[in-house]
Amino acid sequence: MNERLEFQAEVLNRPLDVEFKLFINGNPVVQAISEPTTRSRIAFEGLWRGQKVYVDLRRDINVLTTSNEIDIYISGNLVETLRL
Repeated sequence: MNERLEFQAEVLNRPLDVEFKLFINGNPVVQAISEPTTRSRIAFEGLWRGQKVYVDLRRDINVLTTSNEIDIYISGNLVETLRL
């Protein structure tokens, strides 16, 4: 099956943690809040159609802005990189 996948992510960077949501084709796959951290890299996991989804979130925090780069892996294969 060659299904086209559409990825949507929401990141809420807070002072002590990160709230993260990932949707694949409109279906929620990850909805999590990280442990308190000041790290620039955070990992999240979820399941999509029985396959393990791993998300590597990298934050670039400046005085005025925060940008996020999100690598999405399904069953160990990098399938998408999002920049928010």
